Amino acid sequence: MSHFDRTTAMPGKYLFSAVLAPLRGGWLGPHFQYDIVRLARKGWPTLARVLFLTVVLVSMLLMDRTQGQSVHFSQPAEFARRASNFAYLLIILQDLLILALLPVYVASAIAEEKENQTLESLTLTHLTDRELVLGKFAARLVHVGAFALATFPLLAFMHLWGNVDASLLVYHEINLFLMLISAGSVCIWVSARSDSVFNAISSSYGWMALLGFFCIVAALALPWFGEAANRAAGGLGPVDGPLYFSSLIPLVLLHAGLTVVALRSAIARMEFLRREERKQTRKATGSLALTDNRPISKRTGKRGQAQSRIHPWAWPVTGNALFWKECLKDGSTHSLSVRWLLYGVGFVAAVSASYHLINLFPLDDIRRNNMRGLAYTLTFTTYLIALAAYFLVTVFQMTMTVAGEREHGTLTFLLSIPDDRRAILFAKWLGPWWRNWPILAVSYLGAAVGFGCGIYDWKAFLLLIVLPWPLLLMLGCLGLWLSVLCRRVLFANVAVVAFVGLVAIAHVAAGEPAWIALAYYFSLVGEGAPMSRFEGYSPMLAPSMALTQQTIFLSVAGLCTAHSFWVFGRKDYCAN
Repeated sequence: MSHFDRTTAMPGKYLFSAVLAPLRGGWLGPHFQYDIVRLARKGWPTLARVLFLTVVLVSMLLMDRTQGQSVHFSQPAEFARRASNFAYLLIILQDLLILALLPVYVASAIAEEKENQTLESLTLTHLTDRELVLGKFAARLVHVGAFALATFPLLAFMHLWGNVDASLLVYHEINLFLMLISAGSVCIWVSARSDSVFNAISSSYGWMALLGFFCIVAALALPWFGEAANRAAGGLGPVDGPLYFSSLIPLVLLHAGLTVVALRSAIARMEFLRREERKQTRKATGSLALTDNRPISKRTGKRGQAQSRIHPWAWPVTGNALFWKECLKDGSTHSLSVRWLLYGVGFVAAVSASYHLINLFPLDDIRRNNMRGLAYTLTFTTYLIALAAYFLVTVFQMTMTVAGEREHGTLTFLLSIPDDRRAILFAKWLGPWWRNWPILAVSYLGAAVGFGCGIYDWKAFLLLIVLPWPLLLMLGCLGLWLSVLCRRVLFANVAVVAFVGLVAIAHVAAGEPAWIALAYYFSLVGEGAPMSRFEGYSPMLAPSMALTQQTIFLSVAGLCTAHSFWVFGRKDYCAN
């Protein structure tokens, strides 16, 4: 490097160090800078930001295509109406995406140290428990905060395009960052209490769903409640609309209180773990990480079986060790038992009974339609969000099946066991589908709510259960195929994201055929309105388009699976 290159590169380096110096010397500690640089060097945060913006832009494009026939641009008010719709779509979408990303980023912070057996080494340093927790927490939030900032130019464009109220946009952007901090603190608290990354992430999603529901509803409703209360009390000055900035006061107090409680609990948990490590011996193997602190039950089964040390509800290790390793070893309370599913069935029955009981009262058409709209929203929101979460978790775990073993250097040992390679790969293919079945069960419970409320019949209910599987199988088998071929998990994830983007672009570029198939799916579940714009086409066109699409999905899944087993059975992984 020349003298000119060194002198021009130093100011940026010194500027970055000058910005981080007060943070390193404060509550965050030196681990903050280390963790933020380590995450940035991995490369996948940049990929995740690209994926985040791609999902946002594709969603806005889909909304534009679906509303294209209903908006008349000859009227200036239509620009404002469309801009307002786009703004609310973008606000809710970025809230949901941030909540979906937080467990992956933050909930794995401390749990991965436990899995890798490096937490004890960190506790032996001069780092305090507060610096360790807050350093990891702040480093992860900086990366996730970049996602929230990525959509800010789009929100500003909504103000310039359709004169959307700037107070509305700034209010929801502030609420997003408040929710980011409070939800992140909950994730770091869950991470401190979890024994594995899988348990931490899966448990965090339940908290994110609960917290996200209340935060989004409160953020949307508080300004209007403030306006109504001000009008009822005869407030000073004219009230031209919702009170946005006044509504920030209770939101800031609630989020700040939750953040302080969660972070203090996480720090207290780290102090407890530090004391426990002084009393107990070090773990022997990483695979038995979940056996620590679990008492061995003296009760035996009818045939003398001993209870599993991995989890009280886990199945005992039987002759099929591969199935146990891939499907049961890292299971949680929800995936190892169906007891919680009974509560879900009871919730569906209670919602359905309440819906039919309310409809027995003499309601006018407007209120009856509102009740049906609420049930419809609850059904499909739960169904689609849980189905998308199952798709994301399963596909990205599928890319880790073989490539992850190669990165950790354990694939050669795994191939040395006296089992056929096809049996090994089949167990790895089955593992992600099996371990994440509770997420799929939540999706099906959402569909069951619609069936119980009478929104659609049993044929549509069965269709909602079966219809997503060709697409899920295609992407899951594609992830397995890429995991077999790629040397690193990052490369497989990049290829999966690129393929999903190409599929989305292909459907948008296909134009009318893709929209005909989509409208046909809606018509099958009882929503025939979207088919009205395709009345000029042949009646058999829509079923043929849908059947062709599903056939392509299944064909790609079959080809990827066949080639995966062929390559895995013949490839010499020991040479790599």
